[in-house]
Amino acid sequence: MSEGYQGLGPENRGGCAVAFMAGTIAAFFDFGRFFGDPVPGTEDLWWRHVPLFFPTLAVVAIAFFATRALIRLGRSNDR
Repeated sequence: MSEGYQGLGPENRGGCAVAFMAGTIAAFFDFGRFFGDPVPGTEDLWWRHVPLFFPTLAVVAIAFFATRALIRLGRSNDR
């Protein structure tokens, strides 16, 4: 702690950036699913009943952990 705050590591910065971009795109589609009119015949399909933001949260979590793992894998090959 005497050295002060060092910031996030490169894998966490990259994971956060990609998760933010993926989450923004997923939220756009999630809101469209919620506010938009369903295509005729799809009103009662299972994916129309998934609670709002669960798909977005899943996309964000997967994007973060996958990007972090890829950055760590790339860094281990460089050393």
